[in-house]
Amino acid sequence: MTQIYVPTCGSYFVPVPNQKFKNSKSNLSTTKGSGHLNLKSGIMAKTACIVPITQIILDEEIYPRSGVYPKRVSLFAENMRDGFKIDPFEVQIHPEHDDKYRILDGAHLWHAYKEIGATEISVLIIALDGVDPILYAAKKAIGHLQLTEDEAGTTARRAYENNPRLTSFEIGQAIGRSRQAVDAYIADLRAATRSKPDLIVFDPPYFKKQSNNYDSDGIAGMSKANYLKFMESFVASAHLNAKKSTHMAFINADWCDFQSTPAKNETLVNSILINDYLWILNQSGWQETQFWVEADTCRFLN
Repeated sequence: MTQIYVPTCGSYFVPVPNQKFKNSKSNLSTTKGSGHLNLKSGIMAKTACIVPITQIILDEEIYPRSGVYPKRVSLFAENMRDGFKIDPFEVQIHPEHDDKYRILDGAHLWHAYKEIGATEISVLIIALDGVDPILYAAKKAIGHLQLTEDEAGTTARRAYENNPRLTSFEIGQAIGRSRQAVDAYIADLRAATRSKPDLIVFDPPYFKKQSNNYDSDGIAGMSKANYLKFMESFVASAHLNAKKSTHMAFINADWCDFQSTPAKNETLVNSILINDYLWILNQSGWQETQFWVEADTCRFLN
C-alpha cells in the first residue's frame, strides 16, 4: 500500500521587524537610509509544519555560504540530544518540485537534525510572494554571521544574474556590503548585459555654422521647419518598419559655446532643442527609455 504523507501545518501571519520587500519585476526594493530590507506590507505569511526530513533540501543556488561549519552543526546536535527547545527554521516550497522544500535559513540546523537521526522536522514555510530568495536567504544569513568576501561576491553575482534589474543598493542591503562594493562584484556582468542600440541617429544639421562642409542639397540646407518635418517623417517611418524590440539611440553632440557661438548669442530662427526631438519622437510612437544629459543622448524603444 502506498502511503502519502500529509504534513501537519498551521498558517498564520507574523510581522517581520525591519524588513520590507516590494513585489515587482525587480523582486526586491529597499528604503534608503533604513539599513534594512522590508516587506511591502510589513507582514509575511508563515505556515508552521512538521515535514519529513527527506523532503527538505539545501539548494546551492540560493544558499549564500560556501559551506557549513561542522562545529556549529555539532553544537546544535548536542543541544538537540540534551532536549533543548529548537525553534523551527525557514523553508519555502521548491519552485521546481512541489513535494520538496528548500532551506531559506537553517542549513546548520538541518544538518544537525540529520546527524541525530531525526525523521521529521518542525519548519516555517515562508510565502515569499515574489521576493528574491537569494537576497532573502543572504539577509537572514548575515543575522548570524557576516558573509565572507567570496561569499558576498558570489551571492551578489547570483542575484544580479537572476535579476539584472536589481540595483547595487538593493543587493548590498541584503548581503551587508556597500553599493560601491557590489558595483565591483558585478561590473563585468553589467557590461555584458548592456546591449547596443539597433539604430543610431547622430547630430542635427549645423545649418550655416558649417555650411562649407555640407552638400548644398543636403538636409543642412533646409529651413528649421522643413528639417523638423523631414525628421518627423523619418522617425515615423522607422517606427512603422522596425521590429517592436528595436532600440534607437538619438545622439545630439552639442555643447556650450558651440562652434564659438555663446548660447546667449544663438538665434532662435534655426535653433533646434532636445525638446523638439523629444516631441517628434514621442509623437511618432517611440518610447523614451534612457536619457544622458552629458551627451544629450536619448534612447527610445519602438
